[in-house]
Amino acid sequence: MSGQQNEIGDIALRDDSSGHDASDVETRHRFEQLAAPARRKAVSAVAKRRKLIANLQGDLEKHGDPDLWKRNGDLLLANINSAERRGDSIFVTDYFDDATPVVEIEGDKNRSISEIAESYFRRYTKARNGLRVIGDRLAAAVVAVKIAEEKLRRIDAAIEELDENFIATFWRLRDPNPDT
Repeated sequence: MSGQQNEIGDIALRDDSSGHDASDVETRHRFEQLAAPARRKAVSAVAKRRKLIANLQGDLEKHGDPDLWKRNGDLLLANINSAERRGDSIFVTDYFDDATPVVEIEGDKNRSISEIAESYFRRYTKARNGLRVIGDRLAAAVVAVKIAEEKLRRIDAAIEELDENFIATFWRLRDPNPDT
């Protein structure tokens, strides 16, 4: 009788590959069905927060270096009467460097040097403020990823141990009104 064993009048089904009773296999299957949505949500939460981190890092790159924007604005104003223009490039003396090299700064040839300096100062302000706000959000997102990864580890451990109570608790925490 392949797959079945007769024990004192009772028939206990056996899974030939694992040696577990059919009821154990059925219990495991039912548990995995209960745990699968919890694990999917946890994996999704980790992925969502990692994507947020990537987007925030991209935003930081887009803002650029606030110190560079401020320096460019300061150099343009310091050289407002001595700057040399060639197309969209403005060549100025860097008075902030001891060697006083000539530095090239990009600027629209149709705008005045003071307007270009003003645009660099606006970029500086936006980048400085953006760094602070994005930095705060990035720190919070990193913490959220760690929390979500820990929750995923706990769910995986509960699945491994067949801890139905933990999985049920997980769902009760998620559902504020379990009677509906």
